[in-house]
Amino acid sequence: MIRELLETLESAGYSAYVVGGYTRDMLLGLSSYDIDIATSAPTEVVSSLFDVAAKDEFGCVSFERENYHIEVTTYRIEKGYEDRKPTVLYFTDDILCDLQRRDFTINAICMDSKGEIYDPLDGQKDLKNGIIRAIGNIEEKMTEDPLRMLRAIRFSLSRSFSIESELKEFIKEHVSLLGSLSSTRIKRELDEIFSSSDEYIDTLEYFGILEIFNLKPHKDYVYTKDTICSWSEFDYPDSFQFKKSESILIKDIKTIVKQNRIDALSVFSYGLNACTKAGKILGIEEEDIRLIYENLPIKDETELAIDGEVISILTGAKREKIGMIKKDLLKRVISGNLPNREIDIKNYIVEKWK
Repeated sequence: MIRELLETLESAGYSAYVVGGYTRDMLLGLSSYDIDIATSAPTEVVSSLFDVAAKDEFGCVSFERENYHIEVTTYRIEKGYEDRKPTVLYFTDDILCDLQRRDFTINAICMDSKGEIYDPLDGQKDLKNGIIRAIGNIEEKMTEDPLRMLRAIRFSLSRSFSIESELKEFIKEHVSLLGSLSSTRIKRELDEIFSSSDEYIDTLEYFGILEIFNLKPHKDYVYTKDTICSWSEFDYPDSFQFKKSESILIKDIKTIVKQNRIDALSVFSYGLNACTKAGKILGIEEEDIRLIYENLPIKDETELAIDGEVISILTGAKREKIGMIKKDLLKRVISGNLPNREIDIKNYIVEKWK
């Protein structure tokens, strides 16, 4: 399929290469479903050949094919960045010029339609030696887009690579540049860093990133490789935005971990997902938590043998007190201290609450 895409561009009279993450991961023996193709073909030609409209003003045409996400961009030269975007951009037919605008040498390795590698910036050498090396002037590259500093750290952690000494020193000394980035972009990189290696906290602390983003890991932090678990083990500012469901899940995990146990009431109250994730932190096997769930007398409060109306008739209680009684009933039924039978529950209510 990749060969077909490249040959389509070549047959129209243009050069084309797969470049970036796909080629890098292929050489590392890893699979990837994101394919970036760089070509000398103008954007309008690419759009016509693949019958897809251009995505943006940067000459990018993207589409899906056979479970792959494909982006085709015209070779370009970029100058003068503002908000991580070039203020000056012009297209070229020179692949080398295009490669020199990229971040790291390991992301500038090209492959043609015959499967042959074109690597003018020696990315394969750095890949073999496990080195993250910036292309061109380090200060220029990192100030153009400070997110590249986080990307360097992410690549080094996820691949167990070393960051070249000059780049490493620059990141450490200029970590404040990251303050110009949106919390959304930062969080996206941190999500991947959190799941990359058990060394990530020490690494982020070394570079001063925990301090600049006001991230405070809990004292008894446990590495789980689960992004949501990781966030639940941090105190972090409100600037980091989560989906509502994620925020609730993180809050529940924190509560369960603070209780330092997972029992029937925990599983009933917070659900199997939250308890399973909290179990990773507490060192409780998922199988054991699932067994607790399967043995619950009821799995939802609607399964309680009586409802609020019956409670009101028996006790004359109003809404707030009905809620208190129901909470007590659920706790006793879940803990196994009260059978979930109407007669038993009614007798208990009359004895305890009437």
